[in-house]
Amino acid sequence: MGRSRSGRLALSTRHRLNLPPPPPGLGERDFSPAVPPYSDIQVISVEIEDVTDKEFVEKWASSELWCTPLYYSDALTRWQARHAAALQAIAQARPGGVLFHCKRGHDRTGIIGLLLLSLVGVTPEDTLTDYELSIDPEREEILAKHGTTTRDVILKTISQLNTEDYLLSGGMTRNDITALRTRLLITEN
Repeated sequence: MGRSRSGRLALSTRHRLNLPPPPPGLGERDFSPAVPPYSDIQVISVEIEDVTDKEFVEKWASSELWCTPLYYSDALTRWQARHAAALQAIAQARPGGVLFHCKRGHDRTGIIGLLLLSLVGVTPEDTLTDYELSIDPEREEILAKHGTTTRDVILKTISQLNTEDYLLSGGMTRNDITALRTRLLITEN
């Protein structure tokens, strides 16, 4: 993960935030997250996409574009409250680290990662570097067919986003945002 001006991201896992996949037939088949073998790990599922949104499904989920960050701006516009709920779950989790994931680690995980990193002041370039750790040559081929790159899409998405206002409008409180920043940042002395 990246660094912010005021600290570094804290890592250790006690919670797992599952960003569930869509129903079978919409791109990810038969994915059921395993229950952790340790009773002290809390699993929380937050659906950050509404696959009953027919317009969204037709435009993104039924196309090859769902596995690219091209759909992020549309998803961010449609599901502000869902994204805020995911970050609120991280903010309100018991002490310890939080693992958040979907199946591939690009789409739902990418949106939540982008929001988290942006909220704590990680630069757009460092956020892009973090995203690019999820290597997907197919994604780059698809984006090239549409005249863009991961770099262009991620940087444009971040430039159009005021993360704190976005999350507050989605239902998070200032206390949630403070708790989230406190959870993620370790102040350097």
